[in-house]
Amino acid sequence: MNKHYLYFENYKLFAEKEVEINPDANIVLVTGDNESGKSTIINAVKEAYSLCRITPIPLKDGENEGSFRIDITDKNGESLTIVYEFWANSSGKFYAIKNGKKITTIKDIRDIIGSCTIYTVPELSLKMRNSDERKKVIEEIIKPIAGETNINELLYLDAKIKTVFDERRDIGRDLKSLENTLDKFKVSEEELKKLSESSTLLKERETYEAKFAELKSIFDEYEEAKKELFNAETLYNQEVASYESFISLKNSQVVSIDNELEALEKRKASLLEERNRLTEEINTKPVYKNEITINTIISRFSELQKKVESQETIYTFFKEQLDSIDNKLTEIEPIRIKQSSITPIKEEYDRVNGKYVEKDNELKELREKQKKIIETLNLPAGLSIADNSIEIDDLPFDDSQISESSMYLALVELLCRINTSRFIAAGSYSMYNKERLGMLIDIAKKYNKQIWLEHVVEGQVEADVKCIINNDDPNILGNKVLDMD
Repeated sequence: MNKHYLYFENYKLFAEKEVEINPDANIVLVTGDNESGKSTIINAVKEAYSLCRITPIPLKDGENEGSFRIDITDKNGESLTIVYEFWANSSGKFYAIKNGKKITTIKDIRDIIGSCTIYTVPELSLKMRNSDERKKVIEEIIKPIAGETNINELLYLDAKIKTVFDERRDIGRDLKSLENTLDKFKVSEEELKKLSESSTLLKERETYEAKFAELKSIFDEYEEAKKELFNAETLYNQEVASYESFISLKNSQVVSIDNELEALEKRKASLLEERNRLTEEINTKPVYKNEITINTIISRFSELQKKVESQETIYTFFKEQLDSIDNKLTEIEPIRIKQSSITPIKEEYDRVNGKYVEKDNELKELREKQKKIIETLNLPAGLSIADNSIEIDDLPFDDSQISESSMYLALVELLCRINTSRFIAAGSYSMYNKERLGMLIDIAKKYNKQIWLEHVVEGQVEADVKCIINNDDPNILGNKVLDMD
């Protein structure tokens, strides 16, 4: 078995440190207490495999230059060394040494060792929980696995689904508003009963109204005759008063003449003649014009009065019936208006509901297309894309029902498919129980990867590396044994 080493010189916490790594290890466990350098080791390995500077200031404080070198296995299972040198002016360079030859071109090195994303499993987990970052993950991580055509189709369907969903939501709001309006105009059973009575009441009213109209003309004529009689009597009384005034004047004239007769005997004959004439006028019964009118009206009035008196009871009955029907119709009128108003609202509701059903069916069709494409994607077991979200076993990454370790396992396998190099940074050892650690080993063996984990060991002041190998035998740490229980 070849021995591989990771050697640090003035890198972060380490002035000088050498760590042995078993190249056949399925799991590499970096142990130590907090601030002991575990992340420093993981970052260095990640920088070596990704050939890019991840640590902003790798140089140990107070030093002018530093480096690290790591022995790794390339895509063909052959050993080589990655070297990273850096200086106080923040410059640095990567190169590789294989079979004694130095390789300085980054592209050439990547062709040998394979690609490596800079994302660790915990970093990906955080990105999955943010919608904007999740889109980046789909673009940078998922697309290379699933195929750009499939992803573009999914993204189109996702945008289309969102548009149709928003349209359906807006239509749903209109539908809800119409439902509320329909509820306001909804006619109760009691109101419907009253409404059904309205046609009967209207027919009944027509019958009474016809009979009442016949009698009303008589009663109206009676009232008119009553007014005419009053006016005629008024004029008659005025005429009588005028005549009495006239008689009074004549009587005064007679008295005057009598006085003159006494005084004027000579004029007696002529005055007697005049007196006789005046007396004759006085004794002649006058003919009053309005007396004739009154007599005519009285005659007609008497006839009408007899008719009114004979029909008064039934007239009153008809009047009361009509008033009763009018009151009932007045109560029913708002119900009739309400019912007539509900028809166009119901028609609009049916129209909008039809649009809602159309959008709902369109949404189902789009999601069915989306589902079929997702089923064809070459994603890790349980991992899927839906509605611009990434799910595990049909539950979104940010769902509280999904355990974090389940998320981590799915993301480990995702990185195994993305990284053509052997390195995978899988986060904290505490995230995986014995069963899940065994699953990690199976994933590492399946994809021929080396999965790195951090493990906090209280009191261990300096970080160390332990390697787990599983060949269906007890777990071996090189020359040490790791208790996985």
